[in-house]
Amino acid sequence: MYDGIIFDKDGVLLDSAVNDFLWMDKVRVNAAEKHGIEMDVDDAMTVAKASSAERVQKLLDSKNASWEQLQKIENIVQDSKIRLMQENYITPFPQVETILDNLDVEKAVATNAPRRTAEFTFDHFGLEGHFRIINAPAMDPMPEYFDRRKPSTEMLKSAMDYMNASNPVMVGDTKSDIRAAEKAGIDSILVESYGERPELDPTHRVGRLAELKRLLD
Repeated sequence: MYDGIIFDKDGVLLDSAVNDFLWMDKVRVNAAEKHGIEMDVDDAMTVAKASSAERVQKLLDSKNASWEQLQKIENIVQDSKIRLMQENYITPFPQVETILDNLDVEKAVATNAPRRTAEFTFDHFGLEGHFRIINAPAMDPMPEYFDRRKPSTEMLKSAMDYMNASNPVMVGDTKSDIRAAEKAGIDSILVESYGERPELDPTHRVGRLAELKRLLD
């Protein structure tokens, strides 16, 4: 029996895959251009998925760009995401609040989304009360933001401490979620929210979040 659940946010609780996430890549590319940086979609995806400051530093060096410029770009990206939530293009998955209500165990969040956007998400949709702690990395300073993101175990271990959980489970939809759980020594549940079956080795798989209670029972 798990004594805590740590949720990822995007792709698990929040349906943010507008246009298969290409909206975010395009915003990032356009924002970079406004700041005099030539960035293509592959570069944008590198920033979105990077799990270390070292990897991003290499990209910045190749573009003759600075961390300060990248922070301005990322703020534009997050402003766009907040606007999409305000306009209901990005919303929680169906029945998320009911699903959370029916899980009688301590719950936490560990998301790679920047803290400002994560706080807006849970406040805007009225979900913050379901969680013991919501962990999301701040973007200042930027290098630490990338180093704290999953698959780093920092946010998972913090959540475990807050929940006083010795045997929690991580619920995510990406390689970074599953890898973070492995490194933290806890089980994982892969949610295949968009019908994809990534070649990962989680402890469990579910097709959608609504199946979580049945699995845990």
